[in-house]
Amino acid sequence: MDGKLIEQVLINLVDNAIKHTAPSDEINVSVWLDGKKAWFEVSDNRTGINKDDLPKIFDMFYVSNNSRADARQGIGLGLAICKSIVNYHGGEIYAKNNSAGGATFRFYLNA
Repeated sequence: MDGKLIEQVLINLVDNAIKHTAPSDEINVSVWLDGKKAWFEVSDNRTGINKDDLPKIFDMFYVSNNSRADARQGIGLGLAICKSIVNYHGGEIYAKNNSAGGATFRFYLNA
C-alpha cells in the first residue's frame, strides 16, 4: 500500500469531521484488524449526514446544500478522492449516520 495516500485519506476524513462539528463535539479515529482486512474509521457525534445526501457524498463535485451555516464548504473533491484512493488499493469506503447522532466514515484495506 502507498502509506502517503492512505494518510491523505485519513487527513481528508478527519478534516471533514472538523468542518462539520463544533469545538465541543467529539471526533474518534480507530484502526483495527479483522481477519485479512485492516479497518479505519473516523466518527463524530454532531448531526450526521442528510439522508438524501448520503448516497451521493462520494460523487465528484457533490456538495450538500444542508451543511451547518458555520461549516467550511469545499468543492466536492475530498470524499471522491478518498474513494478513488481506497478503491485503487482494493478496499471500499462507506459512510453512515450513527443512531446516537453524528456520522461514521469507515474503509478497509486488505491486509
